[in-house]
Amino acid sequence: LMQVHSFGVVQNIQLVKQPSGKALNKKFQRTLAPLVQLNLALTAMKYIDIPSQLLEKAISLEHIGSNEVAWFKSDIPELLNRLESVGAFVLGGDVLSFDCGEYRHNYDNWYFELSDGSAKQSIEHTRNYINKYPAGNYAFVVVVA
Repeated sequence: LMQVHSFGVVQNIQLVKQPSGKALNKKFQRTLAPLVQLNLALTAMKYIDIPSQLLEKAISLEHIGSNEVAWFKSDIPELLNRLESVGAFVLGGDVLSFDCGEYRHNYDNWYFELSDGSAKQSIEHTRNYINKYPAGNYAFVVVVA
């Protein structure tokens, strides 16, 4: 059983051991994987205990039908420091652009697989990606395992 978080909802994904020895969930692969790749979304800040003064800065994405929240670039250092302090692993995230009065996915994203390194390395990868992102009116969704 694997929990996937993305600031809003938590989802448990049942993985089944296949004869090859690989953990696999065919239903997940067939029906949910495309959704997860676009919007791995499924987070629950309450399980990570984000301080209320930081949560107040979160940008709700309910207007686009998502339970996620996004963060301004200026709030990312504090968020990543908190995630690092609790040993969270950042799987990646999505970039949103401000368009027609609201934030919308611009389809830029980054990822870091569990096999790519440690939780600390995943946070550093996220920090580097966001720091190098061009200036502009962007917000970032951070996906945490």
